[in-house]
Amino acid sequence: MNAELAVNGVLMVLKLNQLIRGRNPRTFFDPQEMSELVDSVRASGIAQPILVRPLEDGTYRIIAGERRVRAATEVFGEDGDIPALVRHCTTDEEDVLSLIENVDRAAMSGAEEAEQANRVLIRAKGDKVEAAAILGWNPDKLMRRLALMQLTP
Repeated sequence: MNAELAVNGVLMVLKLNQLIRGRNPRTFFDPQEMSELVDSVRASGIAQPILVRPLEDGTYRIIAGERRVRAATEVFGEDGDIPALVRHCTTDEEDVLSLIENVDRAAMSGAEEAEQANRVLIRAKGDKVEAAAILGWNPDKLMRRLALMQLTP
């Protein structure tokens, strides 16, 4: 892969209806995780741009970020906007970038989530409902993560 291509791209805001599904190696989208992502997008928007490849017909194929696109579509509808990093690449390079993104994007551990949730709770002055809303979580999830803070290392 061209090293310059791997770091270059143009940041744009695209309409969700300009995007087409890519060649995503991930085929299973956990419904619970998707529901949580939708809640997060509803609460805070899209925090990280997706990665796309421009096609000749004016559309963009998703290289990385299909879960974010699905959640944003549910929240904002097909006419909604999403931040995107646009890269010109070959189909082979697209496949490599997609695989790298999916392999590298590992979920945070429950303990890591608990520590971050506790920081948000402190900023929310102990208001658990507000902290859950800030995180895009339901209060039960917040309480489950905070309970992890009581465990021994």
